Amino acid sequence: MTIDEDYIEKYYDLFENHMEQKSITNNIARQCISLTEEKARELCEENNIRVRAVCKNGHNFIVTRDYRIDRINLKIENDIVVQAYLG
Repeated sequence: MTIDEDYIEKYYDLFENHMEQKSITNNIARQCISLTEEKARELCEENNIRVRAVCKNGHNFIVTRDYRIDRINLKIENDIVVQAYLG
């Protein structure tokens, strides 16, 4: 069985783009920590990254479990982001 070089190149490019987006999102997630919820949301929106609160003041929200490299999950205490992670 021969694998087409175009096929390999196409999927290599997709993987490379995936890893680049993941790195960008992780960097933005780190920047969200210690911001207010509003400022964290603004930062994500400016960078075209989806954002959602998964926990506020100890109350966990029901969320889907799908994994997205273009979304940041926020845990918030007293309007301050205490944890932000990819997903």
